Amino acid sequence: MEFDKIRRHLVLKYTVVITLMLISVLCISSYMHLRTIYTAIEETLADYLNEEVREAERDLQRPHISIEPPQYINSNSNAMMSIWYYKNQITHAEILDNPALSQKLLERINNRKYKEKTIYKENINDEWSFLLMSQNIKSKNGQIGKVVVISNISKMERWLSSFFIYFATAVLLLIILSFFLGNFFAARAIRQINIILDRQKRFVSDASHELRTPLSIMLAYTELLEHKHSKKTLQKLKEEISSMAELTGKLLQFARFDNAQVPLEIEKFNLSQFLNTVCQDTSLLAQKKNISIKTDIEDNIEIGADKLQIKRLLYILLDNALKYSPENTEIQLSAKKNKTTAIIRIKDHGCGIAPKDIEHIFERFYRADEARSHNAGQGLGLGLSMAWLITRLHRGKINVESTSGQGSTFTVSLPLRLKIQTFINTGK
Repeated sequence: MEFDKIRRHLVLKYTVVITLMLISVLCISSYMHLRTIYTAIEETLADYLNEEVREAERDLQRPHISIEPPQYINSNSNAMMSIWYYKNQITHAEILDNPALSQKLLERINNRKYKEKTIYKENINDEWSFLLMSQNIKSKNGQIGKVVVISNISKMERWLSSFFIYFATAVLLLIILSFFLGNFFAARAIRQINIILDRQKRFVSDASHELRTPLSIMLAYTELLEHKHSKKTLQKLKEEISSMAELTGKLLQFARFDNAQVPLEIEKFNLSQFLNTVCQDTSLLAQKKNISIKTDIEDNIEIGADKLQIKRLLYILLDNALKYSPENTEIQLSAKKNKTTAIIRIKDHGCGIAPKDIEHIFERFYRADEARSHNAGQGLGLGLSMAWLITRLHRGKINVESTSGQGSTFTVSLPLRLKIQTFINTGK
């Protein structure tokens, strides 16, 4: 419930921010667009007025002023019009082909006083819009006249109105889309947080369980010591203390991994020789169970990696193979390289891993039987998780192929060259 509340809060904030941004963009772009259009029209209207004034002044120089018949212009046209006055009489007129509209426009012009070279806007019937400019003229003979130029912007304003409706609709759709996208991504983020928290809870629960068992045993042996001293009792107590020390050390190592506090000391070394050395060291443990380790290692494989971490990785995988292999079997270790990668495979003939357990095998404290006891050979359930972390630290990959009752094959791929000094935060 708490996460649902957080998700709704995040989506609401995200939607509000996107809405404000889109509205701001709409307002600013609308203003800039309109300002650009009207500025262009005003400049064109001013130029047209100057041209008409020059023609009208030439006409005033004539001895007799002629009255021209009106020229009709389509009402839906964006063309500009001009009207010349001589002693309040129209001598030249370019008017709209809509008589009623033209009559109303002329009445506005005749009944209002316009300041010279100033743009005015006239709206008629809430449908028609015009921009007007005027200038008085005077001839050398003292004849007085006036020129009015008109720009019909009705069609442009209707287009702009439609444009902004479409624009506003698009913004609304984007807001709705942002709401659903915000809800989707917030839910996805919350889901990942839930997964991490579940892992954290499981980790804490498992760690607590692992610590509780040796503590209980230590308490029991301590009570025995209160009554009598026994070498066997002390030995058991020592074993449990060692187990706790091992668990604490591994938990500390995981904590360092998670908090990005493990630097990699990269060095170039011969992996082929290194693998042979590790196999020789491990063969001593294998002999106790009459298990042989067979190798097929390509010569002169050189990699750049943290030698100590790679050694820990190999010991974990070989120890795992020995732990689950029956007596009188063999473990096969092979290594080869391609252009960019060294590939190591460790195959055993043990009990194998059930398909349902494979996807969890690298999780901390996970064991296929889910038993968290200290039965022989089971360990703490941290080894393979540590192997996964070490591999990821080296930007490599680790996977397992297994069949129940037939054995398992772990494959590790490591880059031949690791240039970085530190690569932390594995995300497991």
